[in-house]
Amino acid sequence: MRFVRPLLLLLLWGVAWQGAARAEGDPKDSYEWWKQYAVKGEPLVAGAERVFARVLAAADKSEARLPRLLVIDGAKDTYAAALPDGTIVLSLDGIRACRAGVDQGKGDARLAFILGHELSHLSKNDFWHLRAYRAVLEFASGGKDEIGSVARFLEQASDVKQGHNLEVTKVKELQADSYGIVFMAMAGYDPHAVVDRDGTNFFRDYLAQIAAQLPSKDDEHPTAEQRAEFLKSQLLQVADEVELFHIGVRFYQQGGYDEAITYFTQFRELFPARELFNDIGLCYYQQALERLSRCDASLPYRFKLPALLDTVTLAQATVTTVTRGGKGERGENVICQEDGEFRADIDQAVRHLELARERDPSYLPARLNLASAAIVAGDNAKALAAVEEALRLQPGKPEALAVKAVALYLFGAANGVDTVQPARSILTGLTASPAPLPDAFYNLAALERERGKADLVPAYLERFLALEGTGGYAAAARRQLGRQPQPRPAPRTEQPKSPIALGQLRVAAGQTLAGMNRREFVIGNDDWALYRGKGMLALVRIDRASGFQTVEMVEVAQAKPVSAELFRAAQGAPRRELAGNSGTVLVYDGFLADVEGGEIRNLTFFNRNGI
Repeated sequence: MRFVRPLLLLLLWGVAWQGAARAEGDPKDSYEWWKQYAVKGEPLVAGAERVFARVLAAADKSEARLPRLLVIDGAKDTYAAALPDGTIVLSLDGIRACRAGVDQGKGDARLAFILGHELSHLSKNDFWHLRAYRAVLEFASGGKDEIGSVARFLEQASDVKQGHNLEVTKVKELQADSYGIVFMAMAGYDPHAVVDRDGTNFFRDYLAQIAAQLPSKDDEHPTAEQRAEFLKSQLLQVADEVELFHIGVRFYQQGGYDEAITYFTQFRELFPARELFNDIGLCYYQQALERLSRCDASLPYRFKLPALLDTVTLAQATVTTVTRGGKGERGENVICQEDGEFRADIDQAVRHLELARERDPSYLPARLNLASAAIVAGDNAKALAAVEEALRLQPGKPEALAVKAVALYLFGAANGVDTVQPARSILTGLTASPAPLPDAFYNLAALERERGKADLVPAYLERFLALEGTGGYAAAARRQLGRQPQPRPAPRTEQPKSPIALGQLRVAAGQTLAGMNRREFVIGNDDWALYRGKGMLALVRIDRASGFQTVEMVEVAQAKPVSAELFRAAQGAPRRELAGNSGTVLVYDGFLADVEGGEIRNLTFFNRNGI
């Protein structure tokens, strides 16, 4: 079968093609007509469905359609189109064209771009004008002149007529390209497989493959070079904006959750990926825990949950425990969970973590974090559902099993069901592992304490401290054992200093910044300048009214990395340690230290008065 037209660049030729030439309705608008050409049992189809599932999970979706992929035998035609019913039709030769001359990773990335492009047309409802046009012609009750006037208006504002208003079609295609590149990146595929500064141009490569199939003239789509240049600009924008994400991560690591949310949210406007929703959810989760600690300082440390990252506020709060009216932890928990500010933060945490989960069916962190947040929110059924999803993704994962045990115990306690023994059995199994999970010992101690087995608690806490001797949980364990909190040893050497003075921008700092690349942007009600160069990154807040400038953050790469062990010996124990992308982050008062390969690679300094 030869189709109406081959697909140049495997992108949607179909917005105009599905226009007024088909405005009276056509069976080819639906899956039911196209399924007769479906390809089955072909390995390329299974690979395409795998890529489609990842991109679909990351892409925006229209509630009016449930997208699905249909691969057809195109008889040597390269073809792809989005149908109004949500079906993405893709020819087998179209898949082959994506993979021609490249490895599997790059082939998957190019296919992900095609599918992201088509999904963009669905999510942006590019069929709206077509549906409205049909409805006017078929159902409008006005006079002939009125109907004709409305129909002409729709034609002029859209591309519902073949060959009409081609500029609208081109804009839609470029917009779909833009979203396609973002959707593929959100799904974890490398956008540089499509277009890059090194000359990579998927559009041009594909043109060379299908030159014989092309019409002599195509007025409906931008040229290959136009599309490539447009996508380069999009990639450059993503590259610029990703700095906002990096700054958000730094504020999160330092404990500035409000600032982190602001930067993550700004970047989310361009790149609404699963990671952004997950990280925003964690920020709200941390804020909820801080509010909980103000009500009862011991509550955030009732159980050890994997998403809980110790903050200075919580670590300090474990020194004293607040109880009211003799209610103790369990009764106080109910009272504290009714606090309005706590509920607002924990609800936002759950909402964002659910969005992160929905965007990728294989994204484990969102499921573990959602389970933890749901436990803190008091929704143990939701926690159990989330952790079961996590265990389906990674059966036997210790952190997930530990959360499941806590959720199971709490669910039973809330519903009058005896789930102590199943929960205890899970945790005991984790302690018997060759590499026992510290969380299991801590949670066993909590479980035994709450069921009145106080004599069993000390042994579990001692085992926990032997595995994890620093941080907020260690402080909580020592408090429960009746020990005084361990004082942090004073640093043996002077604390590192930022090479650019923090706080009010001074002449010397201004001279250093003058030789760096500067980028200005607006976040909330503030103007900001981001400087990069000389192995440093500096963030400066600019007051709109006075022009007063404040250096809020400086990150500096270490030209000669030092041993992390020697650094710890000189600076003392950090307040906490966080997992980083390729190592750990040591959190001290006023600065962070990135550890990679046993060496300090970066130091990040904060203007503490500004956070």
